[in-house]
Amino acid sequence: MSGDDQGKSRMEQVCPAVWRSVGCLFSGAGMIASALAAHLHESVFAEGGRAMLRTASEVMAWHGLALLALGLASYRFSRLAQLAITAFIPGVLLFVSGVLITALSGIHPGPIAPSGGSLLIMAWLVLAGALFRR
Repeated sequence: MSGDDQGKSRMEQVCPAVWRSVGCLFSGAGMIASALAAHLHESVFAEGGRAMLRTASEVMAWHGLALLALGLASYRFSRLAQLAITAFIPGVLLFVSGVLITALSGIHPGPIAPSGGSLLIMAWLVLAGALFRR
């Protein structure tokens, strides 16, 4: 255990590493989705699908950067803040997968994207409250 890790719980050590790694993956996937939105033929998309893919790419890239930054922060987050930050991961996955299905097929897969979006909104609000309380 390095000097920086002494006194930190296992969760405080693992969460930032996961956030950094997933953040990089989300940002990279966001760039790929952005390139696909720009270059794929219109026939690949359902009506309005190109714009939906652009939205999904932005959500992935921005939340990826947020996860990376929070994972690099030397700040000791409360357990509530760690839970909120970690909730970004399923929130992005749900939102983006729902939007991607609709963008490519035109089929609305029920509450997948809205559930992910709601989870992201709640995670941001809980994180704000947890950071304010500190």
